[in-house]
Amino acid sequence: MSPISIANAPAPLAPPPADVRARLVASAETPARPVVTTRETEPESSTAEAPAQKSEEAPAQASASEGERTRAAHCYVKLSGRVQTNATCQVQITENGIIFQIPGKPLSIEHVHGRTWAATLGGRALGNVYKSGSCWGGHGFYACKNG
Repeated sequence: MSPISIANAPAPLAPPPADVRARLVASAETPARPVVTTRETEPESSTAEAPAQKSEEAPAQASASEGERTRAAHCYVKLSGRVQTNATCQVQITENGIIFQIPGKPLSIEHVHGRTWAATLGGRALGNVYKSGSCWGGHGFYACKNG
């Protein structure tokens, strides 16, 4: 090994220009801003109609049974290698399962145990299917909501 001498040492770096130093100091002194997530809200109006509309909507939502929800979702259903639907449909979520309102025949998927579900298309039993995320699949059967 050769001894290290001052002559072999690398030259010190020159200080950065004044404008770069100013930006570095300013960014170091500025405290980090916390990440705040906000929900978009409707602008409040000064008329008396807006509170009346909100109060009318609440009973309509409460009138539906607590265990059922119906909403529009993108539905994809494939049976025996053929795509039955790949479009927006109504999805009814119940306590025991989910019902896809497919044109012609409703698809009902009911929970059996754990990841095991039972699928029925228009009254015809399709057997056990298995849930993974928002999709169900089994022998010759595949269905997804929202994709």
